[in-house]
Amino acid sequence: MKDYKENRQTSLELERLTLASKAVGLGIYDWNLESGALYWDDNMKELFGAGNQPIDDYNAYFFGLLVTEDRDRITDNLTEILSGKSELSSFTHEYRIKLRNKTKHIATNGLVFRNEAKEVVRIIGACQDITKQKAAELARNESERMLLDLIENLPGFVYRCQLKQDWEMQYISENIYELSGYKSSELEYNRLLSYSELIVAEDKQMVWDEVNSQLLAGNSFVLQYRITCKDGSIKWVWEKGKAIKDKNDEVKFLEGVVEDISEIMQAREEMLLLLNNTNEFFILLDKNLRIITFNKSFKTNYQHFFGKQIEKGKSILEYAQATRKDELKQLYEKVLQGEIIETELNLVDEQQLSRSFALTYHPAYNVANEIIGVFVTTVEITDTKNLQKRFQALVENSNDGIAIFDQNILPFYVSPSTKKILGYEPHEVQNQDVTHLFHPDDAAIAQANLLSCFDKPGVTIKCDTVRMRHKNGQWRWIEAIITNLLHDPAINGIVDNFRDVTDEIEAQKKLKDNIERFELIANATNDYIWDYNFEENQNWGNNQLYRFYGLNPQKDKITSEIFYDRLHPDDREGVRHLIADSIKKKLVAINAEYRLRDANGSYRQILDQAFVRYNNQGVAVRMIGSMLDITEKTASERKVLDLNRRLTFATSAAQMGVFEWDLHTNTILWDDKMRDLYEAENHDDDTTSLEAWLKYIHESDIKNVLNTLEFYKKGHTQAKTLFKIKTPSGKLKHIEASGLLIKDENDRISKVIGVNQDVTERENQLETIKEQYEKLKKIAWTQAHVVRAPLANIMGMVELLMEELKQINDINTNLLYLKQSTQTLDEILHSMVREAEKIQ
Repeated sequence: MKDYKENRQTSLELERLTLASKAVGLGIYDWNLESGALYWDDNMKELFGAGNQPIDDYNAYFFGLLVTEDRDRITDNLTEILSGKSELSSFTHEYRIKLRNKTKHIATNGLVFRNEAKEVVRIIGACQDITKQKAAELARNESERMLLDLIENLPGFVYRCQLKQDWEMQYISENIYELSGYKSSELEYNRLLSYSELIVAEDKQMVWDEVNSQLLAGNSFVLQYRITCKDGSIKWVWEKGKAIKDKNDEVKFLEGVVEDISEIMQAREEMLLLLNNTNEFFILLDKNLRIITFNKSFKTNYQHFFGKQIEKGKSILEYAQATRKDELKQLYEKVLQGEIIETELNLVDEQQLSRSFALTYHPAYNVANEIIGVFVTTVEITDTKNLQKRFQALVENSNDGIAIFDQNILPFYVSPSTKKILGYEPHEVQNQDVTHLFHPDDAAIAQANLLSCFDKPGVTIKCDTVRMRHKNGQWRWIEAIITNLLHDPAINGIVDNFRDVTDEIEAQKKLKDNIERFELIANATNDYIWDYNFEENQNWGNNQLYRFYGLNPQKDKITSEIFYDRLHPDDREGVRHLIADSIKKKLVAINAEYRLRDANGSYRQILDQAFVRYNNQGVAVRMIGSMLDITEKTASERKVLDLNRRLTFATSAAQMGVFEWDLHTNTILWDDKMRDLYEAENHDDDTTSLEAWLKYIHESDIKNVLNTLEFYKKGHTQAKTLFKIKTPSGKLKHIEASGLLIKDENDRISKVIGVNQDVTERENQLETIKEQYEKLKKIAWTQAHVVRAPLANIMGMVELLMEELKQINDINTNLLYLKQSTQTLDEILHSMVREAEKIQ
């Protein structure tokens, strides 16, 4: 009875340690140098891609997987230990292995055992996949490099300074030299002169007042001012900065970016000159909304449409409709606060034709960059609105690329996205015969698709997928949808919406290859692989299963009846009930052990692991499994004890603590490593209560830990969580916990077995990466808004030039395309800002 209890306790410890190592993917090895035997557990085999295949020489297999650059180093280290030159009792190695064109980073921990002559007789240890940790380390280095590159390529400079009137610089990037002629070393800590001395005297007080004013209102500031360069020239600069505060909400220092906007300021002056000499409709109001001036075009058209004379000195609100006065007053108030507002106005002229106008309300600035009123410009966009209808039709019928063909099957319009799809600029294929771009085997099909739509006006036709030659010479699979819009005056052509589906077709081919590969692998393994389709009541088996049954794959079929007939009579009903009950419960995985008669008439002990797939209605549609012959499997007490010692040594080498939580008694069993990890004082008692354990948990993580415990209690089979603990000595540690559920014979959850591992160093590295990433996001957001300033000026100039030159059709068309391009760029910049704001 005593031996039974000891063996039972040993089995429980073995089970606990086995499950713990499985929870973290820990592979165990044991190398007995006296006997030459090398043992790998299942996790070790899976980690090194061995699976269930027999391996005659584990050493040769292991060194064959090593990446060439690491093989000599590992060989030398191992030779040094075995030769006795090194007296290490333990070791840690990192190396890379190559598995099916995939590289893994492996961390190995080992314990070295020597005899009385100090000769190495045994090495036991554990291996773990650390590929993700290595990827995080590379990401952190790449993030730092990207930040430095970004700073070096900024059009201005970044800085960190004190909130003092001399703006003492603690850091200023080297780009300051290109902007001012001064080196960063001359300005940092006021070595040669302070940054304040660069600011033009008339702007110094304004800069100081504006920074403090904006900091009081929020947490960042934006301003424009002038600086004097080393060569005596004056430059306008734009600055955006932010206060960095300490835990007491006191400003520690300021950080920001400064850029040269001299060209922008010059362009603004030129724009004002242009507006004063243009024939566009414009009117200028002061801050009290009184009319300062307007041009002749505005006066003439206002009287034409509204029948009133407009006079200087009067409030613009006197000319507004009574129902719109409050609305316009709110609009002007926003503009006087710095907003730019765009609206549209539709009017009917004397010939009862609808005409559209675009109104833009701008803040009016003086030379000192102060808002002195409102500047309103009006541009007729009647033609533009008609063009928008045409482009809207294109968009509604487009997928990725758009081409419009005339009656001679020549494309008179090709969208810019054609370059992305086929590598050609639009002008390279526009008005050209494109039939030569089709694959010789597909050219006739493509031409037939286009011709088929001539007698089907307004009907959308999905074409056959064909191959077209990319500019780089590759053949790309193209999917197209064509619509005959020759009857539509706005289009007057056949609209071809096309997209590249090469990747999709290749993915389908890969899927087919994967299916073939699965069948090859299934027939290459020693397991009996089977697949059952519930909907079609069809069975499939690999060659090994046919041999097991003694059937011919070319003549015979495997059926469910054959399987149940071969089952041992005592196991038949149990297997039927297990499958039916598992499907009723919607279980995905089913494990069964039973006896099955082979071709020789002998019953073999089978371990069957199956997976069930259900459709959206929860009905089982397919079940696939693997049958393993375990008849010859034996487990002596000596092997059990050896495995128990190996697991103990392995978890010790991997620095992991193992726990067992009994849900019935609410007690937790800790091994010595767990107590070392938590710096628990009492090592005589290896149990603790749930309440005692929770006292170690950092207060900010208690809720998360309790949620994880509830996650276990609800029956989820596996979970992993991160939390912080505070040890009695005051240390703050980051702990990663993993666990598995254990059920009793009544299928009720009874225990949770798992491990705790100290991941403090890893979490600190991740925090560093997050900080670097936030800096990148902030700078990227700032740059996107800076680029939009000159873009807005370009868009304004295009609007004015279009009306000025509207009689010259070709130029006006080009300007229209320029306007559309600037609008597209503006939308892209908006998108960049939104995406930057989403980054977490």
